[in-house]
Amino acid sequence: MKDRILLKGYHAGNCLFLRTVSAKLRSPHRFGVLSNELIRLEREDRPLILSDLDSFAKLRLEQATGHTDMLVIQFTWLSQSGIHSVTGWKETVRVPYERFHAFAVGNGCEAGETWRLLSVPEPMAPRLVFQSKRNLKAVSSNAVLRHKLGVALHRNFNWRNCEKVIFTDDFVPYSFLFQSYTSRGPDLCGGLILHGQEDLKASYYGIHT
Repeated sequence: MKDRILLKGYHAGNCLFLRTVSAKLRSPHRFGVLSNELIRLEREDRPLILSDLDSFAKLRLEQATGHTDMLVIQFTWLSQSGIHSVTGWKETVRVPYERFHAFAVGNGCEAGETWRLLSVPEPMAPRLVFQSKRNLKAVSSNAVLRHKLGVALHRNFNWRNCEKVIFTDDFVPYSFLFQSYTSRGPDLCGGLILHGQEDLKASYYGIHT
């Protein structure tokens, strides 16, 4: 809880002003976002990058577990530290978009009244479920392949908003088919294939979708 970030804001006219507060840092200034920029964020399926003074903010909407839209804001807070230099830091805030929108348009509080939202932690990595028998047993019996598989799983399947990934045997030795699932149901599918099997020490796992 102590590492979570508090997002503070108030709206004035057609502009929303944001600040952040954490256990260690406070934003150096308020960050202004025009109301029509939020409308553009809702309509366009892509991140929105804004600037105010020397700082930047990247806003995007993402679907979280339970069909709740989350607003993710990555702030880059910068301040002048000399004629030709700046100092600062980055931080990411995740808040429920429905509550944020209510405050942003003035439905949740009066104009000029400060509101507060506590950031939601990043979702945990998906659960990896192996329904494979033959290929997983073969990989487990080889220390080199066990390490390669572990690295491949960590690098390739740490997907945001993915709840679980189910693996089954592929016809290629030491390889697997996979099907991922989100709160909406089945999502990405493909194969995790071990290439270069003529030399297992030099072999590598590649993901195919």
